[in-house]
Amino acid sequence: MNTKLEGKVAFITGASRGIGAAAARSLASEGVKLGLASRSGADLDLPDALGLVCDVRDRKQVERAVAATVERFGRLDICIANAGVGSYHSLVEAPPEHIEEMIDVNLKGTIYTFRAAIPHLIESGEGDLVVNTSQTGYQEIATDPSYAGQLVVMTYPLIGNYGRVRADDQSERPWLRGLIVANATAAVLDDARQLATMLREADIPAIAGVDTRALARHLRSNGCLRAIVTAPGQTDPEEARALARAVPRWEDQDFVAHVSPSGARDVGDPSEGGPLVVILDFGLKTNIVDSLRRRGARVRILPHTATAAEALAPDVDGVVFSPGPGDPARLDGPVALARAVIEDGRPLLGICLGHQIIGRAAGAGTRRLPFGHHAANHPVQDLETGLVQVTAQNHEVTVIGETLPAASGFVVSQIDLNDGSVEGLRHSEKPIETVQYHPEGGPGPLDALAVFDRFVKAASIRHGGAQPEPTVGAVEPFHLDTAEMRRRLQGMD
Repeated sequence: MNTKLEGKVAFITGASRGIGAAAARSLASEGVKLGLASRSGADLDLPDALGLVCDVRDRKQVERAVAATVERFGRLDICIANAGVGSYHSLVEAPPEHIEEMIDVNLKGTIYTFRAAIPHLIESGEGDLVVNTSQTGYQEIATDPSYAGQLVVMTYPLIGNYGRVRADDQSERPWLRGLIVANATAAVLDDARQLATMLREADIPAIAGVDTRALARHLRSNGCLRAIVTAPGQTDPEEARALARAVPRWEDQDFVAHVSPSGARDVGDPSEGGPLVVILDFGLKTNIVDSLRRRGARVRILPHTATAAEALAPDVDGVVFSPGPGDPARLDGPVALARAVIEDGRPLLGICLGHQIIGRAAGAGTRRLPFGHHAANHPVQDLETGLVQVTAQNHEVTVIGETLPAASGFVVSQIDLNDGSVEGLRHSEKPIETVQYHPEGGPGPLDALAVFDRFVKAASIRHGGAQPEPTVGAVEPFHLDTAEMRRRLQGMD
């Protein structure tokens, strides 16, 4: 392996076949991470490769693909412009400012390199508008990877009024593309603890003074819309509309590849003695790891590209498919992995996007909701116990219960009382449960923490050498007495 290339990041256009595909495979063999732009968006099944749908004749699309590569890998070193002999190529015709040198390989030139690190190129300020009605938790919302690619509209009128506590961040950085509020407040004196400071440091735009409740009513009537937050002085409405219409459709983007880590890591030590739980990270929140750790589980976090052999290693006692952004219909690899885990029969928990992936693996279809669920007050009823819980939710897609095959062994276990959509699945023969909501809160209520209790109990039983019971019929009504509620609140769990 060429040590000079190992660890570098390359962006290749026309990467689905021919010279582009050959270059991609060659660089992958040298340990290079790849952003692969083509009309098909194929990643060629290469490790550390990000497939990007892109028409190389469209300069704006190419620039977005470059930005997505930088967002995923944090840098960019090599660019290969390959569009087919005689094709017009927007990068070669007019290279963006941040490119020092560019070559079209069809002209038989040499591949040149970028600077070792280039400016932050995330396409902030554009994406799908989504509404969140939570009164608190703006910091957790901003750092939730499930909001990647979205502009978040907060309907509560005071945002920022209790500052920011770094320990409450749900990931290492904010992922939303922009924040829209009615009134931005700065109730803490320390600038480092301001919400605005966190967004500014991540180059994420925000705008205040908007009637966010009127905007919420508009979106409720018209469904999700693409939008942009314009820069100061950018006041031409026709230009703004054109830019908004040019924003890529949410369904056409691979957000999981942006937010998932490139490698594995363990949390906890084998000497602790608890069950080992694998989490497939499609956009993992910190509170999920914390919820498992508080119950005595050791955790191994794997990237979204993990294989069945890695997820089902002999020492693994249970598997979690995490939340994350985007459309599960794009995630054929994770769906195939979910089928393997279901067949294996180990305890399996799916949360939010993970629930949708497992639903598709079971044979069910999914569809996009008109305007998604984004709030901390969704009532969910358990169909076995009749218990109604208030839940935190953040998703665009729902599993279609009517398409769930009877032979799959899965049944719909919970429904949303607002719109009747599916909120959970359970297996009649295996210790498998999925939930559409976020049982870990962060932000949100603690009503649904028993989901983790059941899963860790099943993983612990397997760790002890026994076979856990199926989830159907094993759920008991769950109520917290005053002392138990106080204990959980004090421990944030």
